[in-house]
Amino acid sequence: MHIRGYLEEAGYDVSDIPVGGVTSLDDEQPVRDKITREIYAERGWGRGEYLGNDKPATGELTTDFTDSGDHTDGRFYLQGTWSIDRESVTHSRSTEGFEDYIAIAYEAVSVNVVLRPMGIGPFKVLATVDGKPATADDRGDDIVVGDDGRTYLEIDEPRMYSVVRSSEIHDGELRLHTGSPDFSLFTYTFSG
Repeated sequence: MHIRGYLEEAGYDVSDIPVGGVTSLDDEQPVRDKITREIYAERGWGRGEYLGNDKPATGELTTDFTDSGDHTDGRFYLQGTWSIDRESVTHSRSTEGFEDYIAIAYEAVSVNVVLRPMGIGPFKVLATVDGKPATADDRGDDIVVGDDGRTYLEIDEPRMYSVVRSSEIHDGELRLHTGSPDFSLFTYTFSG
């Protein structure tokens, strides 16, 4: 409102510019305007302030993390053995199943992740939204449905992967489960 006032004082007409973040008390469902900000999954930016686990992001190169299950929007949570460097979070062991994961609570229409395979061959990452396979209405462009009915990303090159794409803003939790030591995540991006 202050900026609008300054623009009007300077002679600009701002009447056709909507005021963001303001809803009428008469609205049955107020408009939600909080979209989760971009999250850097590393320790170089902001000293690891996006890590939600109790253990700090600095210290040993490889650490066993335990996810308490209590997630705050705008932070990522690790379960299993991971290393965090100045640019990314990398899964640090090979497992038979998908018991290790990186989780994030979000508020957005879409969720994308920047991933890089650290090895030669492609691998799968199990993707769940709110603890279940991504529904047809919530699947991003890079999600595939396996023969087992679960939803996966097939990681074969370094790039941004579209994981969630909904029709409206959703409060959700995305988990990317991996058994591969080649999984390396750099950034989450969100849009409304």
